[in-house]
Amino acid sequence: MKKNNSAEKEGLTYRIHTRLTKEKYDELSALLKHCRGIHSLSELLRNILDNKKIIIQAHDTTKEKIMEQLAAIRQELLAIGVNINQITHVLHQTDFTEEQQVQVDEILKSCNDTQARINEFFAFMDDFSARWSSK
Repeated sequence: MKKNNSAEKEGLTYRIHTRLTKEKYDELSALLKHCRGIHSLSELLRNILDNKKIIIQAHDTTKEKIMEQLAAIRQELLAIGVNINQITHVLHQTDFTEEQQVQVDEILKSCNDTQARINEFFAFMDDFSARWSSK
């Protein structure tokens, strides 16, 4: 009784045996690990011989490092924003002289400007993360 395997279904009836150097075998094996939709070395070689398109999924590790650094910056800015809000809350509960009030108003304006920049950064990070995240 004859086996009914996929190679025979595709009409692949001729076998070719060859030898490769270890370097070339390792190169093809590494390529196979990154190929999408190709499950065997034989299939990869057939696609190469037939000049078919080979889709390779590349993984960029620099993207992960950048995202980690940006996430750390985001956490620091969030903590700064919390501190600003706490300071603002305390300042609103305290009575000051007119001169002190002017200084406090300048500090509050600076804090509000900083908070606005932090909010801009968070919006940028959300957009950036959405574009860079893996699908």
